[in-house]
Amino acid sequence: MPATLFRTGEERPGASDYGWSALCERLTIVGIEGAHLDMLEPQHLDGLRDRIMATLKAATGQGNHASGEVSAGRAEARSP
Repeated sequence: MPATLFRTGEERPGASDYGWSALCERLTIVGIEGAHLDMLEPQHLDGLRDRIMATLKAATGQGNHASGEVSAGRAEARSP
């Protein structure tokens, strides 16, 4: 089953996918604005909403993949 990890660009120790690719064979990482503690603050909500909507549209065949999307284990998540 496909899964999507919305990841901030902040540097954290360990794997860029936090180990999710070991559990999700079809993991996609989408870079989002902000840091873990402020990603839901008003200045980041438009970007987060846009990436969630683009990901949902891509999953249902209604649009292109989300901007900043990379496959787990192949590249680091990109910040917007």
